[in-house]
Amino acid sequence: MHRSIPAKRLALSTQPRPATGSFVRFASSRPKRAPSTIRAERRDSPRISRSVSPLPGQFGPGDQGYAVRRLPLELYLSAHKEGLITIGVREASKIARECIELAAELKAQTEEVVLTERIHTDIDKISQTLFVLLRSPYYARLALWFLPHLAKQGDVRSSYYLSHVKSKASRQADSLSWPDNPTEPLQAVIIGQGLLDKGDLENAARRFKQAMDISKPVDKPESFDALFPTSVQQPWEAYGSVMQSLGQQDAAKEAYSVGATQYDNSRAYKLLLQDILQSGDLVKYEEYLTKVAMGNDIPACYQLGNLYLTLYLMKSDSKESKPGGDKEETLLESRYTKDESQKLAIEWYEIAVAGGHAQAALVMAGLLRQQNKREQGLRYLQIAEANPNYSERAAGLRGSWQDEQFTFDIKDLMR
Repeated sequence: MHRSIPAKRLALSTQPRPATGSFVRFASSRPKRAPSTIRAERRDSPRISRSVSPLPGQFGPGDQGYAVRRLPLELYLSAHKEGLITIGVREASKIARECIELAAELKAQTEEVVLTERIHTDIDKISQTLFVLLRSPYYARLALWFLPHLAKQGDVRSSYYLSHVKSKASRQADSLSWPDNPTEPLQAVIIGQGLLDKGDLENAARRFKQAMDISKPVDKPESFDALFPTSVQQPWEAYGSVMQSLGQQDAAKEAYSVGATQYDNSRAYKLLLQDILQSGDLVKYEEYLTKVAMGNDIPACYQLGNLYLTLYLMKSDSKESKPGGDKEETLLESRYTKDESQKLAIEWYEIAVAGGHAQAALVMAGLLRQQNKREQGLRYLQIAEANPNYSERAAGLRGSWQDEQFTFDIKDLMR
């Protein structure tokens, strides 16, 4: 019999976290395995200690093999499971390996390459593979190096990313000549943003709604590609935000639901998280939080780690659940074994740590300490100590780190 999970024990955030600006399209439910960007070191040469992948001209002895071995297969598994990519995991892994081998062959970063001639496959498949690698802290800069070469060969995804990801939308509506009936969603959003800046909320909402209507019939609008962020708001978010400002909460939620159901966008799921949590549907909450985390939202990765660690800790309790427990809580607990819960927690904490989340490092340190992996735990403790918000708590652990009699409650580190 499964134990019920009191909602207050799930270590869940009751408020949406600040957005990262990442937009991701997903098509199915939670992945069975979470992506891990930090590999166990047992297979890797101790002589190699690069924290990021080398660029062309920087590969040294052993770097190529290390980079290939480190390929984040779980990341591709999750991306494929969620419909983020259309190519298979094996094919994506093969393309990623060939990209690394090509980079290792090149003598300098300035060398020009025609990727479809060197990697004999469809350009869109190469693009999908590299955009997934952009999500790995280790491979991001190498993947980014390839994008201009893809763009020169006509890859729209790379061209749009390079043109817009670091730019800001023009808000000088008065100085530009805008059509009354724009045919491009981005253009309608930019017009609406200009009106919003002038305080004209009603006309801004009209433009944002117009953008939503334009984009609805499009299955895969290039402007809102699933694999990368853009500095211009998507129509559903812009419209929902204005409706919220006007006090029309139902209209705002409806707009965010469009972003979730029609565009499967991680930001939309994030905006709906609080309502889902308050509804008590923890299985759906897990699904939505996973989609947010897969959109490069580091706080969401940490919250997901907390969720799975809580399940693990409850499964470690030998007491059986009492009858009459909450159905949704019991259902969530029953989806994973004890070992699966622990592994998922560790993988998502690692993602969060790689993204600079100090509290995730603190929890990882404590978890490893409880597993008698003191030396490994110290590495994470040092990361937490470097953050002024957690240095005092980390120092408290370090003082008794080697004392075998010292115990602590891991849940205290999660709070």
